[in-house]
Order: sequence, then structure tokens, then C-alpha cells
Amino acid sequence: MRVFLLTHAATAFLATRRTTRTTSTLRPSTIQYPEHPLPPLLSLGAPRFRPPNGTYVTAGGVGVARTVRAVAKDDVDDRIEALVDALDERRGVLLASSYEFPGRYARWTVGFKDPPVLLSGRGRDFALSALNARGRVMLQMFEGALRGDAAVDALDATPHASGGYARLAGVVAPPTGVILKEEERSKQPSLMSVVRRVVQTLYHPDDPQLGLYGALGYDLMFQFEPVNPTLERRGEQRDVALYIPDEILVVDTKEDTAWTIAYDFNWCVAGDPEVLDTRSLPRDGATRP
Repeated sequence: MRVFLLTHAATAFLATRRTTRTTSTLRPSTIQYPEHPLPPLLSLGAPRFRPPNGTYVTAGGVGVARTVRAVAKDDVDDRIEALVDALDERRGVLLASSYEFPGRYARWTVGFKDPPVLLSGRGRDFALSALNARGRVMLQMFEGALRGDAAVDALDATPHASGGYARLAGVVAPPTGVILKEEERSKQPSLMSVVRRVVQTLYHPDDPQLGLYGALGYDLMFQFEPVNPTLERRGEQRDVALYIPDEILVVDTKEDTAWTIAYDFNWCVAGDPEVLDTRSLPRDGATRP
């Protein structure tokens, strides 16, 4: 699990298993990985390798089934153009670069549409919003992890009429008020604490693409520095806007190869025998959000 455009999250976090546990049908991993998947000078954010099919369990106890399909060379341009057209009226992200510089830029194209979950926030307030039926199920796996996080001061779940949650809305705990060293300021409770918890829930060291895709606003720095803004902010402004996709198009323009990665998730809440699963739910979304 990684945050693209923000941080590559290259180290594992401690697992939180208080309210989630894996299903008995999932073994730790059925995947055979390349022996040396990550070149030492590969740009951060660039796909490290084409992953194989298989299942694995994340650091947060979520079972993941990953399906990878090759895209024919003759179809790559059409797939990218179709995604560009879809993003005119559907949620999603397309990242493309034709320039390469070691450690900074890489010639890759990565994109998706109709992500199931949006993480957004402003100031001390944040929300995880379900964008389709898959997202309404997925919010249930994030609820327990967020409630057990000391950086989250309050969390309210809004049920959806069709089941699951439509929204998780919360408030980040206030800053400690303690003067900290420069390198420790970002560890104070902030919107980034919520981002880290989501990363932890879905983290696996050998998955190159599952992550958060989006942007951070400049005002996010006020989470760490006691500065009072003098200019009025627009009401719709957000400091964080990040999608969690469940199907991603990846194009390696240097090697002239492409593939799609589809993810399905299953888990169960502690004390509840029901297994929650996204496999039977459609990958869709609303137009013109």
C-alpha cells in the first residue's frame, strides 16, 4: 500500500488487528515475486514490476485477491484515450510522463476510473466516502482501524440504505502543544495520521501499485506549524483528496508493455462470523461528480 504523489511508504507499519482478522480460506501468500523487483535508482512512484496473480494478507489483516491481465500493444493507446474520455465525467486519475531522470521522473503511465473510496480532509476534519457499492463495504474495514487510532479524536459512521457505510467522518485529535524537534513535527496528530492508518491497513511490501492516489494542499503544513492564515479560504477547499482504486491500468512506455491490476478484498470484523467480500460487486461509479 503506497501513497502516490505524496510518499512511497517503503517501510512496513505495525499491524493493527484489534477489530479485523483474516479469513480462514486465505493463506499468507500464493504469489511468486521477482528476485530483484526494485532497481536501486528507480523513480519513486514508478511501478516496480509487473506483479503476478495471487492472494495475500495485508499488515492490517485484509485478504487481497489480485488479478493481472496483459494489455495487447495494439490496444494500449485506445485504452489510454478511453480513460482520458471517461475522466471528463467520472472520478479517477491519470498520471503520464514521457521524460525520465533517475530518482525523479520515470516514463510510465498509470491511471484508473471509478475508485470505490475517497479520503478527503480539511483542517482537523476528515472523511472517507464510499463512491459505489464496493466502497460501502470497504469502509467497514477502515472503521475499526480508525477507531483504534489514538490520533483520531472522534469518528461517526453513516449507514447506507443498501448496507455498509456511505461515509466515515471524523476529527483528528488536537496537537499536543509540546515543542518538538524538527524531524518529529510530522508525527503529531494530523490528517497525515489518518493517511498513515489507511496505508497501514492495506500495506503489503510486495504490491507495487495498490495505494492512495491524489493530492495534498499547501495548507496541510499548518497541521505541523502554529501559523494563523490571514487570507480567507474557499468553503470547498480541501487539504487532502486521495482515491483508493481497485482496478489500475499500468503502461511501461520504455519496455512497450501494459497490464491492468484488479483488486478484491475480504475480511471479517472481530466477533462477527460474516465474511465481507467485494468480489460479487460491480466496479462502477457516478458520472459528473
